[in-house]
Amino acid sequence: MKRYRAILAIASPFLAGAIQWFFWQSIQPFVWLLFYPAMFISAWIGGFWTGLVSTLTSVILVFILFINPSSPFSMIHSNAYATLVVFLIMGTLFSVLLGRLKKLNEQLSSDLRQNEISQKEEKEAIEKKFYTFIENSLDIVNLYDKNFKPMYVSPSFERVTGFTVKERMESDGLKFAHPDDITNSKGIIQRILDRPGISLPFENRLLHKNGNYLWVEGTITNLLHDENVQAIVSNFRDITERKMSEELITRLALIVEHSIDSIIGIDLDGIITSWNTSAEKLFQYSKEEAIGKTILMLIPEDRYAEQSFIEERIRTGESVPHYETVRLKKDKTRVEISLAVSAVKDNSGKIIGGSKLIRDLTDRKNAEQALRESEVKYRSIMESVGDTIAVLDKDLRIQYINRVTTGFKESDVKGSLWLDWLDESDRSVASYAIAQTIHLKKPIETEINAMGAFERMIPFNVKFAIIPGEEQNIVLIAKDITERKEAEIEILKLNAGLEQRVIDRTKQLEEANKELEAFSYSVSHDLRSPLRAINGYTNILLEDYLPILGEEGKRVCNVISGQAVRMGKLIDDMLSLSRLSRTDMQFSTINMRAMAQRVFDDLLEVENMRHIDFYLDDIPSVEGDTVLIRQVWMNLISNAIKFTSKKEKAIIEIKAEELSTEIIYSVTDNGAGFDMKYANKLFGVFQRLHKESEFEGTGVGLAIIKRAVTRNGGRVWAKGEIDKGATLYFALPNKIGKG
Repeated sequence: MKRYRAILAIASPFLAGAIQWFFWQSIQPFVWLLFYPAMFISAWIGGFWTGLVSTLTSVILVFILFINPSSPFSMIHSNAYATLVVFLIMGTLFSVLLGRLKKLNEQLSSDLRQNEISQKEEKEAIEKKFYTFIENSLDIVNLYDKNFKPMYVSPSFERVTGFTVKERMESDGLKFAHPDDITNSKGIIQRILDRPGISLPFENRLLHKNGNYLWVEGTITNLLHDENVQAIVSNFRDITERKMSEELITRLALIVEHSIDSIIGIDLDGIITSWNTSAEKLFQYSKEEAIGKTILMLIPEDRYAEQSFIEERIRTGESVPHYETVRLKKDKTRVEISLAVSAVKDNSGKIIGGSKLIRDLTDRKNAEQALRESEVKYRSIMESVGDTIAVLDKDLRIQYINRVTTGFKESDVKGSLWLDWLDESDRSVASYAIAQTIHLKKPIETEINAMGAFERMIPFNVKFAIIPGEEQNIVLIAKDITERKEAEIEILKLNAGLEQRVIDRTKQLEEANKELEAFSYSVSHDLRSPLRAINGYTNILLEDYLPILGEEGKRVCNVISGQAVRMGKLIDDMLSLSRLSRTDMQFSTINMRAMAQRVFDDLLEVENMRHIDFYLDDIPSVEGDTVLIRQVWMNLISNAIKFTSKKEKAIIEIKAEELSTEIIYSVTDNGAGFDMKYANKLFGVFQRLHKESEFEGTGVGLAIIKRAVTRNGGRVWAKGEIDKGATLYFALPNKIGKG
């Protein structure tokens, strides 16, 4: 570069001479016109020596070309040599001045360049230190563009979250936010974008690669307008441990505040510094009333020495284990408490006070007193009951036994092996029963013979059970069954005699049944013959002697004939009632609805087309004897038809109600009804509640119903009201429903 400048500086006079020679006609007589600039330029570009050479070169060229008389361009002028001397002086002066100026300029340029290099190196060093600090900082520094896309993510992001920097650069930042924090994060981003230059603090949760969330705290600043940054800068750090500590402290504070025990903090002078809710309830002082006061306000005067001892132990860092004492409430009443004290230290380990843990013993003391009273009470009960009660340990040794039945005191048998008191033949039975009790965890009962007073074996009914909460111990309750055993022996003797009596009684019943059959035969044949004769002779009188008899005789003959017919029906009903008790039962499933419908249809044919409103529900089937149950329906429905005969609109309704144990059937009519005060006579033999002139009948039909239902294991009853109808009920066992 310097070579080119030197060539240019030396060439300047020649260039000026050439130009001046070319334009000489216009320039003359000013021979130095273009050489002054050439000399100045040469000195400016090349310095002192270049300017001096350019000056001498210019003088030579001017002398040769424009001043020498021999030159065709020379011009003789009186002051030509004077101008030459001036030019030499000016050229030398310019060369000196411009040379020095050039050196100063070069020195200044060099200094500036050196300074620039130094500043650049310093900037690079600072930047290197800054990035080294960021790269190794525990804090995470992120840079974002105006669209909130990451431009830079510090390596700490990977150390803290487990995600690589690349994964963060390629993902949306909200992907790493906790779902509950997304709305708040979006709001912060919008506020940052809307207000350049502001810095906003934030605290939220950040996703870790293991799926958990970390708590982070930091600031975010909009520096998009700053030419040196042109980014949104966020700087945050992991505060998970701090958060956990804060949560732990909060949790512990809540535990203390809501503890069932009273927790009181005091300083080294015994002044109350903290007071939880349980303390308020126990001592009746509010927190405001207690804090700042001396702890002595809770201590009776005769217990002040306790506080001195406690304060001494606190100052030495020792704790005071639980012990029972007495304290005062606000109303000066005493309360029994359990008290424990421990020293409290600050972060530096310095003892600053103590913490008192107080538990109200009132309930426990009351419970202990009640327990003692209960123990005395129940021990008295245990020792007064008529049964033997014993507690056995896991080795079946007697721990406790009451003092009855066996004739021994507790001290006589306590600690002995219970099996040793049993008859040898019963020991295996008792051992098995105990093993079953332990295995099945439920009471087991058996019978054994155990030694009583005077070495006499006494039979016992023994029940074994596990004591709740004490699975290793067995409680047994033994009842002396000597009287029962003696009674059983007596019963066996009685049973032996009873069996013989049953045999004898059965024989007598068989003979009675034969006699009853003979009587029934007699009634059926012997009594019917006179009735047939009476009825026959009466008909002869009416047929052959009607004119002689007259109206009164005719009436009398009709009465005789009617009574004979009625007597025949009564005999038939009595025979039917008698047969009900002797008939063999044949049980089967009966379709009650179909049977009731058929019975009504058969009876309706006899009524000569009489209109009856008959309602039959979908009544359930039942297990029973078909013949007897049909007789029940026949008598019930015919009874309803008979007692509605005087109603213009007769109504008969059959329903049923199915229960778990029985089915209740009912036949309701709107007929004559009856007075309920005679309901107990309704199902008796020959019991009639209406005159025969009103409704015919023998008074046996309902008795037949009762006997038939009873033989099927059921029951009968009725409800009614005069002139408003009646409802007759019968119930049979629900054997189908049970199955």
